[in-house]
Formats: sequence, C-alpha cells, structure tokens
Amino acid sequence: MMLGIDTALDTMSVAVTDGESTVSSIVISERNAHDEYLAASIVSVLKEASIAVKDLAGVAVSAGPGSFTGLRIGMAEAKGIAFAAEIPLLLVPTLDAIAAKTAANLPDVRNRPLAVIMDARKNDIYASLFTIDGGAYTVESVAAAYYIEEFLPMLPGGSLVTGDGVEKLAALGRGVFETVSPPDALSDAPTVARLGAEMLAAGRSVDPATAEPLYIREFRTTVPKKNV
Repeated sequence: MMLGIDTALDTMSVAVTDGESTVSSIVISERNAHDEYLAASIVSVLKEASIAVKDLAGVAVSAGPGSFTGLRIGMAEAKGIAFAAEIPLLLVPTLDAIAAKTAANLPDVRNRPLAVIMDARKNDIYASLFTIDGGAYTVESVAAAYYIEEFLPMLPGGSLVTGDGVEKLAALGRGVFETVSPPDALSDAPTVARLGAEMLAAGRSVDPATAEPLYIREFRTTVPKKNV
C-alpha cells in the first residue's frame, strides 16, 4: 500500500491506496489545517487501513508548485516517515496530479491538449501542458512560471484548461479554450498516492536526505519547442 500526502493547495488530504482503490482517506479544508491536522490525519488513515508505517510500499507527497508553507509541511512529514520507516519517498509534481485527476474524470476525451494553470499571484501563473487520452495523461511541458499574457499564445487549439488560475486566463478575453471546473481541477492524496506507486514501479524514488519541494520562483516566457 502507498501513503499519499497532498498539502500543496488550500485543502489538505491524506490517503492510503492499494494500487487499485482508496483504502482510507481524510480531506480537511480549514485554515492552517496542514500544520494542525496533518500528523494526526496520517495516524488515522493508517489505523483505518490496518497497516503500520513500516509495511507501506512508500510515501508519496505533492512536491509543488504550490503554497510554500504547505509544501514545506508536507515534505517534512513525508521525509520523516521515509527516514524512520526506511521506505521509499516519491515526489509527485502538483500539476501532474491535477492532470491525472482531470484525465481520470474525463475518460471519454481523446487526444486533447490540457493546460493546468495555478495562480501564482499578481499576473503570474505556474503552468504545464499535457495531452489527455482515454483517462491517461502525457506530459508535454514540465511545470514552469509564466506571465499569463505570454502563456496564452502557447495554448494549442482546442485546449482544455484547468486549475485555480483559469479565471486569470479567461479574464484576458482572448483565446479559444474550454475550462474544466472543480472537483476535476483539484489534486488530492489518492491521486498523489497512485502516481507515487507508478513512480516507484519505474524506479523513481528519491533520497529523503536531499529531497526538496518544487519551488518555482523565476518567471519566464520560454515557449516549449514543440510549439515553436
């Protein structure tokens, strides 16, 4: 079984999955939930799943981008668990988790571009491009920081757009795209755990001693090569 921790956004969630389904989970949408409830929530989901930490296949955590405070709290907890139990640590990019959940919730969509956009305050966003097809997703560009005016022309025609930065894009009043609204636009611990299991199978665990959240601070306007 895999433990998933998602503290990248306002909602905190923790889950244990068995590779096919969610065995136990907790979701809390409260101010300061990450700091106050994370440790207790992990104890609770493990108890409900009837599994000890040492018997987990690994612990997967949303790695960012996202709230600096939330990412630090989640990463510290995940690293501590991995160290203490000597189990693998998996870092799941937050935008990948959102793309994976969106694809899973839209299984009938075929070969369509998807942009996941996260609000980074002011006129800035974090964004990544994907293709979703039959419930699966493919990464076309990794998460990076952009000025939103520069990102809009990068959208392929007919794109789906999701994430909490969608309103910024729509406010520009230009471009042809279709938005996907929550709950599809939110990442969650079960999705993080599922992607973590896939990463573990592919040998993509990381060293807890050197693992760090994916902080993206520099805003750039580089266009992915496939769109140049």
